[in-house]
This record gives sequence, C-alpha cells and structure tokens, in this order.
Amino acid sequence: MSRIAILGLGAIGSVMVKYLSEEPRHDLFFFNRSQKDTIRIQCAQDEHILSIQLSKPEELAQDLDYLIICLKAYHYPTAKEIIEQLITRTKCTVIFRNGIDISLGLPIQSHALIETIIDCPTQMISANNYNQLREAKITLEDNPRMHAFAKLFLHTKVEFNFVEDFRTEQWKKLIESAALGGILCHARQDCSIFEKEEYLSMYEGLLKECIRVARADGAALPNNFYQEILSKRAAYPKSKGSSMLTDLLNGRRLELQAKNKAIKILAKKYDILTPVNNRICVELEAYNSTLD
Repeated sequence: MSRIAILGLGAIGSVMVKYLSEEPRHDLFFFNRSQKDTIRIQCAQDEHILSIQLSKPEELAQDLDYLIICLKAYHYPTAKEIIEQLITRTKCTVIFRNGIDISLGLPIQSHALIETIIDCPTQMISANNYNQLREAKITLEDNPRMHAFAKLFLHTKVEFNFVEDFRTEQWKKLIESAALGGILCHARQDCSIFEKEEYLSMYEGLLKECIRVARADGAALPNNFYQEILSKRAAYPKSKGSSMLTDLLNGRRLELQAKNKAIKILAKKYDILTPVNNRICVELEAYNSTLD
C-alpha cells in the first residue's frame, strides 16, 4: 500500500484524486486551501462523485510515500508553510504545474523530486464540479523512479510517455501554451481572431520569440518546430480558447509566472529581444494587478 497526499484540489488535483481512488491499494490524504468534501468529474459518459475528507499535516500518523502538488504558480507563496510541512514527511514529491524550473525554490533534493508534464484538458463547470475532456497523458523523464511513480496508476486509463530530454518537452508545451494563450488573452477572444492578419502576424512573431529563448536555454527543438506549431494552430476550430483565456474571461488570476513572464525573464538573461511577449506581459500583469 502506498500512502499518497494530494495538495491542491482544483481541476488537475481533482483528476488525480479520481484516478488514484480507482486503486484500492492506496491510502489517500487530501489537502486544500479551502474547505471541500465532494468532487464531481464528468469524463465522456461517466460521472465520478468522490467524497473526501481534508487532513492537516500534524494529523499524519506516518510519513508519506508520495506528495502530489497540484497548485498554480501564484498559489505557492501562500501555500509555502503547508508545502514545507508536508515535504518533511514525504519520501518523494511530485509536481504538476505549468512552466519550466517548476521546483525552483522548494526544499526538495533531486533524488526525491518528480517533475511532470500533463496533458489533460479539464474545465470547471461549477465549484468542485469539472468536465474532463479526455483521459490524462503524463510525460516523465525516462528513469526507474518515474516508472515506479507511473505504477501508482497501473489500473487506470492514464497514458504515460517517457522521454530522454524532459526539459525540451517542457519547452514545447510552454511555447505552445504561452503563444496561443498570450494572443487570445490580448484579444479577449477565441481562435476566430486568426481570421484577422494582425493577430496572425502577432502570433507568429510571439512564437518565433519563444523559440529563440527556448533554444538559448538549451531546448533541442527540431528544425520544423515552428512550422509544426503553425500547422497545429491552423487546424484549431474557430471556437477554441485556452486555459489562460478561460481564466481571464471568468475574472480569475492568470498564471503568468509560469508562462509568458517566465519567457520574459529568460529572454533578459540571454539578452534576447522579445517585444511581442513583453507587450503581452505588461497588459496581462496589469490585469492581474486589478485582482490583488
């Protein structure tokens, strides 16, 4: 039996609870910033209703095998105390979060850390109620510790992808997310904006900036990566949005630290000009400041 804690019961945290609850051999513990006793997840034709009981770090009678952190970047400062309390009671900490360098600042040694990339579009319907659009795909570095973690989901529908160059895979997701989300948030509109040349040109410029920064940071992007992302964007339906746009339209804080702002910081480090990304950062940081 594995003793597993999930910290952060938003969309991804709730999906993790759903999958891990399918494995009766796990002993699960739940931690969240706000009170919650039920999670509802609709996935295809199945509805999952999960009853949970929140715990406190001091209530743990034994140490944890895994701590799974599912928080957005801007939640970390206010969750610092509970994160540090749980890490001291945990053999291995697993982080689900957008961006790169996602464990930066956390007191975790590399042998006790697992960074992840997750592809699992999940929309909030209402409080504690989510629509999971497809089964989760999790990308991990290819080594024995990652394979051991994947075995926690042995009898679930989670798909695992093991890669040699994990940082490059992180950059691929960050580039796609920051480029699309940045432009859609700038326009406050879905992909129908790409019928206008001004937005298409702006998107292409932002994409090129992101790729230059990624390569300076050591990402081994293929030569055709730019064209690959353009082709993918061209295939999107006009009604497609992004997680950033959804947050903005619902008056929620944007995870800029993990996306466009992370690119801005690294561009400065490598002395790369990124005027489109800088403009977007200024606009969206101004939006975030209205929520302080």
